[in-house]
Amino acid sequence: MVDAESTGMLNDWIDRSAASSWDDRHSIEATIDDLRSQRVREYLRTIRSGLLDETDFGVICRKLRVIKRVDDHDLPRNIGLLMFTDDPMIWFRSAKIEVVLFADDGSGDVQEERVFTGSLTDQIDSCMKCIQSISSIRLEKKGDQIRVERWANYPLVALRESLMNAICHRSYRPEMLEPTKVYVYPDRIEFISYPGPVPGLYVKHFSPDSRVPPMPVRNRRVGEFLRNLQLAEGRLTGVSKIYRALKENGSPPPKFDFDEYRSYFRTTIYAHLEYNAIISLRDAILLQVLGNHSRANERLQSAWSANPNSALLASELIKQYLQQGKLSRAERVFETFKMTADAVAIANVLDNYHQALVASGETEEARKLIDDVLPKTQD
Repeated sequence: MVDAESTGMLNDWIDRSAASSWDDRHSIEATIDDLRSQRVREYLRTIRSGLLDETDFGVICRKLRVIKRVDDHDLPRNIGLLMFTDDPMIWFRSAKIEVVLFADDGSGDVQEERVFTGSLTDQIDSCMKCIQSISSIRLEKKGDQIRVERWANYPLVALRESLMNAICHRSYRPEMLEPTKVYVYPDRIEFISYPGPVPGLYVKHFSPDSRVPPMPVRNRRVGEFLRNLQLAEGRLTGVSKIYRALKENGSPPPKFDFDEYRSYFRTTIYAHLEYNAIISLRDAILLQVLGNHSRANERLQSAWSANPNSALLASELIKQYLQQGKLSRAERVFETFKMTADAVAIANVLDNYHQALVASGETEEARKLIDDVLPKTQD
């Protein structure tokens, strides 16, 4: 049986029965002077609020409900400290985002690590700029060279929704130490927040054919302010948006997971398969330059096994096998590729296959390939 207190779930059960969510409660560790007038007014300008005409900062904060009157003193609410202070980490140590870029999978070296702090809006803005530098668009001509296919390695909509879900639905309680994390691997990006989802949500609710039930949210006021800034919708549509964006991009579906103790929640966005093919090919070429030919072959074979529809990988793998004198293996790659690829892709790989045979001195095999295969692809 899971111990609610030791896993942090007890706080969620307490909050569910409370009159206000945690982010709407006041803090006795801070004062109204910790709220920055410039940040508040910038927020008001963004949402085009009539409160901009108000000169009394206390009146503005009361109408925004970011302060609360307690024993003749104005105390800031937690939402005010998260949104309108320079450093919320003074009170909430987990109020930051860590972005880590890995050179390889989990066992690989860290290429870069960045930490984004400041108000929640500062963190979101800085992190999204970082993520945008990772996302890229690729255009490919198809068939008759007129039709153009457009895809991204990671569609920005899916990345933005994943980040916003992590920001909105995590806990910022003082006892929570882990920051929001974004782990960037060569083939995927993971968004991790702490703890896991509120009680009543299960993995089945995050499947493509399910709908997230309207459970009480963990941070009601955070969602309210980010919705006013048009950074979040707060309508339980984030998961469906992620699925839709990835499907329209031709990417694999996302993965949502958390452990039985609900100690974390992770959203995994996988790269477009052709992007993985490009990265794999780049890695293989680098390994060849370094003289590690066996590792280069392994990299290509692994990538092609995961994506046998890739004309790029099939062509390169055929070329490598022919250079090594492994004619039967090259033929098996081509035969496997033909089983699922369209006619245009088959013709492209066939052309590369033929050129590789000629370059390897296998002129008879090249002639036989054209005689046996080309008529079938033209029918």
